Amino acid sequence: MALIPCPECQKEVSTEAIACPQCAFPYPGKKSPLPETSLSKLHACPDCGSPVSLQARVCPHCGVSLLGEPQGHVSPQEEGTVEETWLCPHCGTPYTRKVRRSSGGGSVGGERIEKPEAVAQDSQPAPPSKDECESLVVITEPTKNPLLKRRPALWQEAFIPKEIEAAPPKYPRNRKKSIVLVIVGIILLVVAGGFGALWQFKGITPLEFLAYLQM
Repeated sequence: MALIPCPECQKEVSTEAIACPQCAFPYPGKKSPLPETSLSKLHACPDCGSPVSLQARVCPHCGVSLLGEPQGHVSPQEEGTVEETWLCPHCGTPYTRKVRRSSGGGSVGGERIEKPEAVAQDSQPAPPSKDECESLVVITEPTKNPLLKRRPALWQEAFIPKEIEAAPPKYPRNRKKSIVLVIVGIILLVVAGGFGALWQFKGITPLEFLAYLQM
C-alpha cells in the first residue's frame, strides 16, 4: 500500500482508499475514477456533477438532496437489495452500503421507511363532505309554547332568585285615638292622687275607706 497525491486536492492518500478524506474525491488511487462494473449503478449529481448512486438520497460530495431527482428503474431482481452511497457525518468520507427495499417503500435493517410524500398526504385530514357538514348542523325552530322553559347551559349555573322577606306593614296610629288615651291617663292619675290625699287627710287606710263607703 503506497501513498499518492490526490488528483483533486493534492493531499497524500492511500492507493486503496475509496475516497479522499480531504475533498471526498472517489478512488484517488485508481486509474479510472470508478470501476467499470460500478458505472452502470451511478449517475451524475445535478449540482456538482459527481457520480452518485441511483438510490442515493443525498449527494455525498456537495450534500444536495436527491429526493426529487429520478432514481432510475430498479429491476425486479435488484428490488430486494440495492446499494446506496452514504456520506460519513464525522469525516465526510463517502461509502457504499446495501439496503433492503420493497416495491411499496424502502426499509433499512428490516425497518420500513415510507416515502415522505405519502407521509405528508396521510398526515393531512381529508376535508369533510357536504353530507357530513349538513349532518353536523342542527337547526332548531323557535317554539311558541310558553310552558316550555329554556334550560340553562351546562357551563352556566342556574340562577335561583332569593326570597326576600316582606316587612310587616306599619299602619300609622290614629291621632285622635292617641289624644284620647293621653287624656284618660291624665284623669286616672288625678283621681289616684285625689284618693291618696284624702286617705292621708283622714288617716285611714284604703281598706278602711272601702268599708266606710259601704256603710
